[in-house]
Amino acid sequence: MQMKKGFRAWKLLRDIHNRLRYGRNAPLTDQRLWVDPRQITHTLYRVVDGRRVSYRRSSAHVLDGDWDLPENLTPIEDLPKMQVCRRRFVEGMTWHEAGAYRPLLHRIRKQGAADGCTTLEEIKARYRGVDSLYETMARTRTLRIRKRVNPGTRREFGGILIHIDRNGRGIMGGGGMHRLAISKILELEEIPVQVGLVHRQAVADGLIPGMRHRGRRGAVPDAVGDAP
Repeated sequence: MQMKKGFRAWKLLRDIHNRLRYGRNAPLTDQRLWVDPRQITHTLYRVVDGRRVSYRRSSAHVLDGDWDLPENLTPIEDLPKMQVCRRRFVEGMTWHEAGAYRPLLHRIRKQGAADGCTTLEEIKARYRGVDSLYETMARTRTLRIRKRVNPGTRREFGGILIHIDRNGRGIMGGGGMHRLAISKILELEEIPVQVGLVHRQAVADGLIPGMRHRGRRGAVPDAVGDAP
């Protein structure tokens, strides 16, 4: 219970801090933003300035610096889950042929569990769920907001965690890689995400309010300088 209370407390404190400091431009913890998945080309995986980042606890953390530049990021197409999804949904391989099972089985042997799975049958069931998700998204051309999946969800908690760079572009933060991969493969124009880190320049330039409502995102400028 204490851990849950502490979890809620840091969110409240960050929201208050951001509101006081940034006013209407402030990002809020677990906030839903709308981004173009086709523009998400890089990932920042849990390390900023040499320090590990707990990815869900990075939500709405406004941060200055060069953490969002390409030299500090990893191309998203290099990620194994992205490659596996392309083999499955673009090349038509089975999940086994695409290489989905082996990494999870390896982690289960070492750690006892991986992505909520403890057996091969559970892994197969998980990927049947990914197949079902792909079929639904292909049919509807949308990714459902988290409250449609779980009505008790706070804002967009549990959504694809996306950091926002200085130009208002998304950077993959963690969680929801299959959902993002499917969104990119289907070339969806806009998806709901949970806000992660936000570059201070994006806040100063007032880019966040335009990302809060579907179909009302502010125009994202072309890449400038070294920005991804």
